Amino acid sequence: MKKSFFARLFTTMFLSSFILCGCSTAENGNSADERYSGNFNGETIKILSGSENKELSDILDECADETGVTIEMTYQGSVDIMHTLQSGAEEYDAVWPASSLWISLGDTAHKVKYNTSVYTTPVVFGIRRSLAQQLGFVGTEVSVGDISDAIQTGQLSFCMTSATQSNSGASAYIGFLYALLGKTDALTESDLESESLKRDISRLLSGIDRSSGSSDWLKDMFLAGNFDAMVNYECLIIDANQ
Repeated sequence: MKKSFFARLFTTMFLSSFILCGCSTAENGNSADERYSGNFNGETIKILSGSENKELSDILDECADETGVTIEMTYQGSVDIMHTLQSGAEEYDAVWPASSLWISLGDTAHKVKYNTSVYTTPVVFGIRRSLAQQLGFVGTEVSVGDISDAIQTGQLSFCMTSATQSNSGASAYIGFLYALLGKTDALTESDLESESLKRDISRLLSGIDRSSGSSDWLKDMFLAGNFDAMVNYECLIIDANQ
């Protein structure tokens, strides 16, 4: 990357899906976080979305302008989206989470009628370029073990979203487990009971400096603070870099 970050891909690709629901639209729902108004006084669609989709605001604005449909976006973390679906999500017409996992867990009433993946973005570990150069991480392969070693020597700390609140945090946590175990097939109960894994994941997560419940809020927090590194979606790392 050209400016402040060195990004290393360490997990698989996670889908962001646009899911149309059979939910009714409330006449007086909560105000949306963002509103994109069409020019032809057409219909309004209310979308419950992961905060990472704020990066697509220009595309949503163009879509509203071209179709005449007003788009109202309400942004929540992945777990909050799951809970909203479990409670019925009556005020929304569609839900757009970071992964279809949160639909599977939240749509207990089976209101989702149609779904499709619209883009994919990996979760990456982004380090400020100056620090990455100091650690010898630029221009070479870097493992999760290398990152953990830098944490243990006090040279590196990082920010990431909560694994219990955000899809990027949960994805990163699972990616860490796979990397530390050196596995590519499914994790087993005996894997997770491994004392060496418990030790290694504790050592790695001891490097967390700050946490957030949302990927986009994490990016904003990183830019406002003086942090070494951030685990987040590649698209948000690129946006922060710019």
